[in-house]
Amino acid sequence: MLSSSELALKTANHIEKNPFSYCYTSNRIPRSSSDTGCILGWMAHFASELDRGWLTPEVIARITCDPVFACDVGHNDFFKRLDECYPIYRGHWRSGAGYAVAALRAYAAQYPEAPGLPVWARMRDREATIGQQSYARFRARLVLYPCVNAEEAPGCELDEHDPETQA
Repeated sequence: MLSSSELALKTANHIEKNPFSYCYTSNRIPRSSSDTGCILGWMAHFASELDRGWLTPEVIARITCDPVFACDVGHNDFFKRLDECYPIYRGHWRSGAGYAVAALRAYAAQYPEAPGLPVWARMRDREATIGQQSYARFRARLVLYPCVNAEEAPGCELDEHDPETQA
C-alpha cells in the first residue's frame, strides 16, 4: 500500500492535470479518472479502495494512516491537518482545485514518512486504543480517596493487614 504522503502527491498530480475532477462535497470514491471526487475520494481511488464506492470512516483511516496518529484518524482530523499545513490566509483549499493541490503538496512535505500499516497492525492499534479508553472511563468513575483514617474518607475502612494504611 502507498503511504499517505504518496497518495497525497498522486492525488495532487491528478487534480492539477484534471482540475474539473475535484469537488470538495463529493463523498464517493471515483471509479475512473474522468469522475469527480474530493481529496479523500481520489486518495482512496489511488489506494485501490474501490470495492465499496463510498468513503467510510474505515476507508479514511486506512488511506490517512500514519505513525503519528496510530491509525485512529477520521476525516475531520485529516482535514484539520490539511488546514494546519495550508493555512486559510494562503487560500481556501476546499474552494478550488489549485488550492487543493497546494494543500496536498504541503501535507506530503509535512508528513513525508507515513506508511500505511498492515491490517493486523491497524487492528492491534485499534484494540489497544479501545482498551485504554475503556479503562480510563472505568477509572474516572471510581471515587478514590487516600485512606488515612475513616473520618476523612467516609466509607473507607482501614485494612489491618496493609502497612500503608496503618498510622
